[in-house]
Amino acid sequence: MAALTADGFRRLALVRHLYRQALHQGTQPQPLKATALLSLHDAVELFLGLACESLGRTVKPRTGFPEYWELLKNGEPPIHLSHETAMLRLNTARVSLKHHGILPDGTAVEELTHATGECLADNTTILWNVQFASISIVHFVSDPDIRKLLEAAEAKLAVGTPCTHEMSLAFATLLGRSMKHISVGSLFDLTSARQSHPFDIADRDVARYLAALDADINNIRRSLLVVAMRLDFERFCQFELNSYPASISADGTISVNSLPLGLGVAECRRGVDFVVDSVLRVQAGH
Repeated sequence: MAALTADGFRRLALVRHLYRQALHQGTQPQPLKATALLSLHDAVELFLGLACESLGRTVKPRTGFPEYWELLKNGEPPIHLSHETAMLRLNTARVSLKHHGILPDGTAVEELTHATGECLADNTTILWNVQFASISIVHFVSDPDIRKLLEAAEAKLAVGTPCTHEMSLAFATLLGRSMKHISVGSLFDLTSARQSHPFDIADRDVARYLAALDADINNIRRSLLVVAMRLDFERFCQFELNSYPASISADGTISVNSLPLGLGVAECRRGVDFVVDSVLRVQAGH
């Protein structure tokens, strides 16, 4: 079994990021769906290069995709990775798409995506005795506060515990940071309106109305921010259903209401992945 260095963990994290990127690309309609093959191939090729390096194999600059498998099998000790046939089919499909413009059908993309996931999961365990699904790309997050929250979330997930509070606060912090650069607050600042035109909130109906109005304004503000930040709005809507409601005032002040949602680890895993993807997208300036 090969040893995995700190740099190796970072590269394996990038492999997982590319694979998750392919999962998202695979949900798009044709012909955009076909781009998943490019990310899948990049993920597997990066994985094979890391495998060869960690086992002491010499990889030449122009090593072809099939050659990685031979290097692993013919070296010492010989390593026979699983799913080779399926990955060679992936290579053929990628060459057809990238070099000849031949689009794969949707079924082929789905089958190759599934096969790639199995390949990466099985062979990560074979080579390094590490669970591929547990590999985190949180260390790519530059903001220390958000990274700390996401690391806490990952720590909970690692022992099978939901992390709703941590992932909710991490995303709310990201939005709060972005409000300093994107002006969407002043148009929806109920606090300043109250100061200019005081209400008598002794009436319970008025109080309930203002509370509901506050909630609606917060939802609008969050949605506008997500659109302005060019995040995945569909995934954001799903995240909203599986996270604690966070309030962001016009000045960027954040509060999270921890209500019992009964979420499982799987929902939290998807939520954390969305937050990490969103942070990295913002960092990249997209």
